[in-house]
Amino acid sequence: MVEPNIKKPYWHLLLSLGIFEEDKKKLEYIMSYLSSRLHQEHDSLRKDPEFPPELFEKDLPSLNQTITIISSTLNIKYEEIIQEILLSMYQQSMFKELISFLFPEEVKKKDDGQL
Repeated sequence: MVEPNIKKPYWHLLLSLGIFEEDKKKLEYIMSYLSSRLHQEHDSLRKDPEFPPELFEKDLPSLNQTITIISSTLNIKYEEIIQEILLSMYQQSMFKELISFLFPEEVKKKDDGQL
């Protein structure tokens, strides 16, 4: 078993889960789009038929909606794995505002060194 990479936890986790470049790009597109929704930046957003229609709603993203969109796009069936991926993104300073919005308790614990 390979030791986790403390400096790059997100990339390490993706590799250990067998998630490669194409799916990584899709995940980051989803997170970027959801970040735009969080900031209510609808003018710059365009629909892409490759992704579920829920992604393109205009309201603030919810945790359940985010998990559903990622699950259906990347075919990841376990919510815990998606949560682990998103929190590893946060640890790697990616989409911190969105992930803090989606996981306020977990992010606080990570920031306090409890997770």
